[in-house]
Amino acid sequence: MLNFKIYKNIWYYVLHTTIFYIYICIRKYSVMDSQNNKSQQTLSGLIHISTFSKYLIPLGNFIFPLIIWTIGKNNRLIDHHGKQAINFQLSIFFYMVLVAGCALAGILITGLSSSMGDFSLPQDIVRLINIPEAFPILIILTISAVLLLGLFILEIFFVIAATVAASEGKFYKYPLKINFISSTQETEEQSTKNATI
Repeated sequence: MLNFKIYKNIWYYVLHTTIFYIYICIRKYSVMDSQNNKSQQTLSGLIHISTFSKYLIPLGNFIFPLIIWTIGKNNRLIDHHGKQAINFQLSIFFYMVLVAGCALAGILITGLSSSMGDFSLPQDIVRLINIPEAFPILIILTISAVLLLGLFILEIFFVIAATVAASEGKFYKYPLKINFISSTQETEEQSTKNATI
């Protein structure tokens, strides 16, 4: 038990120190070159590419873009890309939960309505090997796997495209995103549309 507490404290210290040093470096970088357009483009690109940190650190796709975005929030380019990246990551998370929830519901409904009757795992696992009875469940699992793989590939493609656009200083809008955090540019566009109507 003592070893677990030591490892937990070491892990906390390393994670805390890493995030602190990243914050200090980015803050120093953004303050030093606040007038430099190239540094703004670099930070905007870093926002998008930092979403891949979720493969190393749980919730890294939210933590690191949020840190970088809050540091450079006063810049229009960084503010736009920060909101876009966080909205897209929240949207992808929502879509993955939706697909997994629909798959789970479909499997439960199919399993309960099948001819398996009372299902107890140890004795009836052999019945699942029976292909005609397990076919609807296999179809649901296959469709879910294809949808999740498609979301994964689209996420990688769109994040790379957004990183390239941000590093060139262009404003990029992710397709398939839900606006959880509205962008000031989008708010201005909606107000001008409402004013013309």
